[in-house]
Amino acid sequence: MSCTSCTKIAIWYSFFPLSFHHEDFYKLSIQHNGSLALWALSKLVRQVTGIELQERDLGKLASGKPYFIGSLADFYPSISYANGWCAVALSKINIGIDLESNSRLSGWEYKVNYLAGRTLIEKSNTPVAAWVKLEAIIKLVGGSISSNITDIESIPTTTDSNWRPIHWLPTGDRFWVRHISAPHGCWAALAAHAPTAVFNITI
Repeated sequence: MSCTSCTKIAIWYSFFPLSFHHEDFYKLSIQHNGSLALWALSKLVRQVTGIELQERDLGKLASGKPYFIGSLADFYPSISYANGWCAVALSKINIGIDLESNSRLSGWEYKVNYLAGRTLIEKSNTPVAAWVKLEAIIKLVGGSISSNITDIESIPTTTDSNWRPIHWLPTGDRFWVRHISAPHGCWAALAAHAPTAVFNITI
């Protein structure tokens, strides 16, 4: 378990292998009606709160962004899949997590900049590193690249694990984004909606 603290807000996150040979994954179809999101989130929720997540506790917006109902309604979940892994995050502030394979084709930044009508992302030797930050922010707001690309001021191309501020142009809100350690062959990032950088814990 590792942590970086700036305030007393907490984000928990973890990665789970999506392997049919993994015992927990094999139980998925029986315990959670085949829902990858429910299976992965239930593991993190149990570790953080001790509550057994049920299907009735999990809702989904039209964008696909998950949310909790009932006793877990004070928490915000986020989830992402890539390269045989599932990334999940949990907090009492709105968050987004993204996981991407290093094999994602380069050149996507030109398409993003075209959609944005400006240079949102500078050319980088590690384009996937910037992509996960962008996707983490989009998942935080429950939007889409095509609908919300012009709402983001800029995406930092740094590859360290420091929190970086992002301004959400429609409201002027400040979001924070940073890289997190990811499974081999992947990049991952967290985004959070908070007035200052947040305290995060890896399980």
